[in-house]
Amino acid sequence: MFRSILDLLPALEPFGAVAVLVGCCVGLMPRRNLLLMASALCSCLFCIHFLRLGSTTGAAMCAISLLQSLAATRMVGAARPAWIGGFFAATS
Repeated sequence: MFRSILDLLPALEPFGAVAVLVGCCVGLMPRRNLLLMASALCSCLFCIHFLRLGSTTGAAMCAISLLQSLAATRMVGAARPAWIGGFFAATS
């Protein structure tokens, strides 16, 4: 059985595997801006993963998540601009 699992390793999509590892580390980030940047990286990796698999809807969902994470990262320690509420409403 163990040998058959090892035979599957070349078929694993590397971007998806790395995205899962990054996603597991997101909650361990000590500061909000690091958490949001790690979340953006995870979304970017999953977007590439879904594009390589041919799933455009999955890639679009991850691209929206990436945009939201990057927008939220820009708001750390700053007053929220008027457009940010509309941006999140439009991308949700």
